[in-house]
Amino acid sequence: MFSGTKNNGDAKYTDVVDIPDKATISVPNDASNESRALYLLQSAGLIKLDVSGNELATIKNISSNPKNLDIKEVDAAQTASTLNSVDAAVINNSYAQSANVNYDTTLYTEPIDDNSDQWINVIAAQKDWKKSDKAIKQMKLEKKKKKHQTVSIFLLGKVLKHHQLLNRHHQMNEPKDKNQVCS
Repeated sequence: MFSGTKNNGDAKYTDVVDIPDKATISVPNDASNESRALYLLQSAGLIKLDVSGNELATIKNISSNPKNLDIKEVDAAQTASTLNSVDAAVINNSYAQSANVNYDTTLYTEPIDDNSDQWINVIAAQKDWKKSDKAIKQMKLEKKKKKHQTVSIFLLGKVLKHHQLLNRHHQMNEPKDKNQVCS
């Protein structure tokens, strides 16, 4: 979740606890991304949902909103453009990157837990891809994003586990041939 920005581009807030009562937070309006955003708001302590991480959440599933936040549903591609008119926004990494959102304005990152298990990002590639310019650029980007919120597995001829949460999945689905992609 990124802080809304002032006219000069600076963050309005530096910590999720600074978000005031009746603040406006924009979230993507498509089912999967909205659900992920709502689980993120719940894990940040801003709202409570009446569903678990295995179910899609909607605005109607908010069972507690102690700060009376105004959660605005917008097209996922537009969430970054709302930063100057909201207090905070939950923005998908792909849209944050394309809009050059400053990652220093991050207020809260998605924890790795049962609620985020369904949104793990997997990058799969052929064995020789890791030496290509594209792969090097992507791995540098992933390292930078990892600081913020991305969980990734790289399959580059062998399985490189990037987070403990994924160990369980891989142990059950480890390919016999290391050049084969895990399911």
